[in-house]
Amino acid sequence: MGRYYNGDISGKFGFASQSSSDGEYFGAVQSNYVPYVIYNDSIPEAIESLKELIKEYKKETKNKKLTINTTSDDFWQMVDTDWYQKKENGLLSSRISMGLEIVQFNKKYPDDDISFTAEF
Repeated sequence: MGRYYNGDISGKFGFASQSSSDGEYFGAVQSNYVPYVIYNDSIPEAIESLKELIKEYKKETKNKKLTINTTSDDFWQMVDTDWYQKKENGLLSSRISMGLEIVQFNKKYPDDDISFTAEF
């Protein structure tokens, strides 16, 4: 049950809090069939958007343990491992989850565009 996005990145949209078009927040553009693509040259903006989301999340939830580590091999690191399960802010945590999928894919395939489809 629920709506999923899949392709180069995959995950589940936040129930009742995350729009199927949320990939547009990270620069994805919708094609005729509901697939999205984040072009490789847009990845730096997507990463900056993710950093801003984490700042907003920390401010709204008073969660100081959520960090993004740009020097590690994994790029990101969750110090508070159950941050997502707490769902202190449904849209923010769902959007951060999508952003982390984008970062992970880009780390593994740095020269590729990211494509995925979204269920409506």
